[in-house]
Amino acid sequence: MNQKSSFKFDLKKLHKLSNNNPVKFVELLESFYKGFTYDLKGSSYITGPGQLFFDRNTDILYKAQYIDLAGRRSYQQYIDLGYNYLDLSYYPDLNINAIKYNPILTIENNKIYFKYEE
Repeated sequence: MNQKSSFKFDLKKLHKLSNNNPVKFVELLESFYKGFTYDLKGSSYITGPGQLFFDRNTDILYKAQYIDLAGRRSYQQYIDLGYNYLDLSYYPDLNINAIKYNPILTIENNKIYFKYEE
C-alpha cells in the first residue's frame, strides 16, 4: 500500500469554530497545519494538505468542500485498507450536483476522489 502521511483534525470542531464560514473554515485549518495554536486535533484526515493550501488558483469554496468531504472518511479504512476516497453509499443525503463541478474532486463509481491525494 502506497500511503502518504496524513494530517488529522477535528471536523466538527472546525465547523463550530468557523461558524460554517467557508473562508474561515479553510483559514483555521491552514493555520493549524502551519503549527498555530488552534486545538483541532481529531480523527478526520487529509493527505497532501500543503498542496491544497498553497493552490492559489482554486476557489476557497471548493477547498472548503474538499476538506469537509475528506474529513468524513474513515481514518481506520485508510490505514488498514488504503482507501483514500469517500464512499457515497455511506452518505446518500449528499447533494451530488453541488459536488460534481468542484475541480479538485472527482466522482467515479459512487466514490469521491481527492485531487491532492492521488
